[in-house]
Amino acid sequence: LETQKIVRIVITEQEEMARMSVDHKKEEVNQKLADLLRTENALKQMAKSNEHAIDEIQQELMTKIKARMSELKAESKQKANEKQQRLAKQVETMQNYKMQIADAEQKMNQLLYDISVDKTKRKNTILALSNNISMIKPQELNTITPYISVQIDQQQVFKYIAQIGVIDDFTLPPAPSMTLTGIESDQVTVNYSNMQLEYEPSVEWNKEDEKEDWTQATLQTIDKNKFIVSGLQPRTKYSLRSKFKNKFGFGKYSDIAVFTTKQPLHDWDPNCKATEITCTTDDIIHSSAGDAWRSIFGKEICKSPYLYHWRLKIIEVTKQPNKRNNQYAPLVGVHPNNGAEVKNTFFAYKSGYAFSGGQAKLINTGVQVGKAYGTKFRNKG
Repeated sequence: LETQKIVRIVITEQEEMARMSVDHKKEEVNQKLADLLRTENALKQMAKSNEHAIDEIQQELMTKIKARMSELKAESKQKANEKQQRLAKQVETMQNYKMQIADAEQKMNQLLYDISVDKTKRKNTILALSNNISMIKPQELNTITPYISVQIDQQQVFKYIAQIGVIDDFTLPPAPSMTLTGIESDQVTVNYSNMQLEYEPSVEWNKEDEKEDWTQATLQTIDKNKFIVSGLQPRTKYSLRSKFKNKFGFGKYSDIAVFTTKQPLHDWDPNCKATEITCTTDDIIHSSAGDAWRSIFGKEICKSPYLYHWRLKIIEVTKQPNKRNNQYAPLVGVHPNNGAEVKNTFFAYKSGYAFSGGQAKLINTGVQVGKAYGTKFRNKG
């Protein structure tokens, strides 16, 4: 009695995943190979079809060339016949002139040798014959040249022949090679290193929380290799991809580039400030007389639990602060957004918190000085 030994093999989950990965890659390669073979066969068929089309065009072109050559021959023959007809008429005219001259000569000779003719009559008759002959003017006949030429601009013909037909291989553009620079609060600059004149760039972006939704960007051209994507939101993480288009269509996408837009440098609220505060493109200027406190607030409303950062710089001090009255200036801080009308000064309400640049300490709007913090922030630079 023979028995068959059954062996049960237990594999781990990692081994199963590895085997499935190999199977998936095998299927992917087989599919790609099948696509390539179909493409190869299609190319062979297309080459044969193109040869047939070229032969047909060649046959039609040769027929038209032969017809044109026949037209030129017929036109040349017609021109020659027209000249020959005009020439025949002129020959006939000259023959008549010749006969008139011969007749006049004969009559003159007869008169000259006839002694019986009255001299006066003879003279008058000879002069009349001569006068009639002098009226003949063969030079007034139009000259007919014996030339008829055919003009064919061979250079232009050869140039035209050389430009007959264009072979397009329907090659799509490559994936863009790009870098991102000039990242600002609302825009970014896309730089291409493989741009060609016949390529048209297309850029798409999405936000970190909208990864499946790609938005077509509007591009502002800086030069042939550099474009600006604008209309972005501050402090937002974006993904960006690009592709090129030529006359055959779009190529592959580039690698996805990830970047985060910056915080606006001058995000101040011009409607939420003291009248003595001037907000320009680059600076915040406090121009009040004396030592009065005046404030300006930002547009952004801070929300918990986010962490916020600001970087400030004193550009110029036009008047030295009074150490007794302004020993805390300047103050940089936060104030509750309680819907109340903001006064000229941060100290209008007693619930804000700030950093005192003059003291390098924390302080609240009740002017209660807290613990030391950081370094003094009071002088230019």
